[in-house]
This record gives sequence, structure tokens and C-alpha cells, in this order.
Amino acid sequence: TRKNFKITELQKLKELRKQDFDLGDFVRKELGYSGKITSHLHHLCHLASCYYPSGFNDALVISHDGIGEVDCSLMATASDGEISIFHHGNQWPNSLGLLYAAITDYLGWKYNSDEGIVMGLAPYGDDTKLVKSTEKTYRDIFREIISTNDLDYEIDRSWIAFHEVRSKWVSDKFVNTFGPRRISEGKIEEHHKHIACALQNRLEEIILSQLKDCKEKFGLKKLCFAGGIALNCSLNGKILQSGLFDEIFVPPASGDNGTAIGACYLSTKNMRSDLSTKRFDNYYIGSEFSNEIIENSLRKKNVSYSKPKNLERFVAQKLNEQKIIGWFQGGAEFGPRALGNRSILTAPFPKEMKDILN
Repeated sequence: TRKNFKITELQKLKELRKQDFDLGDFVRKELGYSGKITSHLHHLCHLASCYYPSGFNDALVISHDGIGEVDCSLMATASDGEISIFHHGNQWPNSLGLLYAAITDYLGWKYNSDEGIVMGLAPYGDDTKLVKSTEKTYRDIFREIISTNDLDYEIDRSWIAFHEVRSKWVSDKFVNTFGPRRISEGKIEEHHKHIACALQNRLEEIILSQLKDCKEKFGLKKLCFAGGIALNCSLNGKILQSGLFDEIFVPPASGDNGTAIGACYLSTKNMRSDLSTKRFDNYYIGSEFSNEIIENSLRKKNVSYSKPKNLERFVAQKLNEQKIIGWFQGGAEFGPRALGNRSILTAPFPKEMKDILN
């Protein structure tokens, strides 16, 4: 843990910016921009992106993702518009986000993209099962892979090696224990489900333990959560169900795209010390098209269309007929989650619809 400090003291990033080129010169050249350029810490941008639009005055504010400059997480308290960091968390290669990415890759999906599939696979597994050729459960082994000490955690490099090329992120020891990598179109075996289950449960176990410790120390009743791991809705559900906090705010763009908003808040804070929080509910800020533009596009492509008098009833009927609906309205969502304006809908029955949809 480093010395506590406030965001107004975090303007100099020279020690963390050792690129071979000057970032400011690069931006000016590429964008033809001649104005002032201000840099902010990656995870601090995450914190700002979830605190200032939360509307909470006092809150615990945390960020977890793959990696920022060197930190993989950041924890702070916030009050009256001021963010005070109390824990810089873990540094690379000790990263919950990268661990999830490595296991996603091992299970045959695209890392930094398909982690949600692994999260969805987890409930089908059982991490209390014994791993073949061992006397240990999947849960036991994942507790070996990533151990904890108070708010810190450490990845055992004999299992996971991020200093290696991606194909070697999971070590020979991991492969010898759990079996070969699954190819992308390969069958999902039972042990793949158990691995996903153990990973998800260990993630939840670590985050919930951290939050419990923070709640006992600071007594804050509200939580702001950002970073790529904040997109794990199963984890968010467990946090909500834990009863540790009265309210939780997770911005829809809690991944790296949301750091753009965080950087704007931080720069505004530097210019206006009285910046306070205000609930921001409109994340439908993407492209939007009028009915006229949509109809013109359909006609140009010779696509037939109709205008049902009762759209909701029409859609419900089609869903009951096992049809797949593309729902398009208003502005596109900011962030990776479908929040009602750009959504693909289907009924949850029969069970084959899941495979058809995916």
C-alpha cells in the first residue's frame, strides 16, 4: 500500500510514461491538435468514471481490470467530490483480469473479448469435484493459482505465466493437470465447466473478501465499481446479494472505453475544484437514426417492411413462435452491454434457442 493522496496531486506521470515516443507529440501529429494535453492514471480514470456520475456523495470506489500503467486495481474512498486513494492494489503480473483472460483463452475463446462466455459457463460446473489424477478439487487448485493476503493477491507463476507469449500463459503444469487447451470449435467437456466454475467462484471470493474488509474499515454504505471486471454481472449480483452496501453503481461503459469519461471528469476537476457528483442516467449517446432514414435504407436494399399497430404484441407473438428479434431504437448504448436500444431478443424456450442465438 502506498501513501494516501488525492487526485489533485496525481498530475505528473513521467515515472509511468517511459515510452520511446512522446505521447503528446504523437497526438498532435495524428490529430492536428495544438492545444493542451493532460494525462491521467488509467485506474484513476476508472474511479472517476464511476464516482462522479453515480450521484453518491460518500462511497467506496474501486477498479479492477487487466492492467493500467502498472497497477491492476485501485481502491479509494470518495466524499464531497474528492477521491482519496488508500490502496494501489496489485501490479502486473498479479491481475484478476488477466487471469480471467488467460483461462478464457485456454478454454478456446477470445481473450479480452469472450470472458462473458466463461462467466456464463461457470454455473454449469462444480468446482468441488476432484481433478483427475489429483486428490484436490478444482476449487483447491484455483486457490493455489491465486492466493490472497488482506487486500492483495498473488498469482503463482508455476501455473500462470504472463511473461511468456500468449500460448504459454497457462503453463505446462496447468495443462498437465487440467488437460490440453480446448480448440475454439471443440466440444465443451465437463472439466471445462468445472474450470470456469472454479475461476468465477475464486474471482467472487476475492472481490467479496476485499469489499468486506473495506466495509469494516470505512463503514461506507455505497459502492462505485469500474474496470473490466465490473462487467462481470454474476459478480455484481453476488455483491448486491451480500448486503454489504445499500446502493451500488456500475457504469455501463465500465471497461476501458469508460476511461474517456473518467479523464474528462478529472480534467474538469482540475479546472473546477467544486466539481460534485450527479447521477448520469443517459448512456444512449451513440448513433441514432430517424424513421425516415431507416425506411429509405430499407427501400434502397429492397427489404420489405411493415408497421404493426401494436408493436409489443407483435413482438411477443413472434418470440412465442421461436423467432429471433433485432430490437433497434433511439441512440446506441455507450458500452458493451445491450440495454434495450440495440438488442437481440429470443424466448428462453426451447433450450435449443440458446445455441441458435449464439
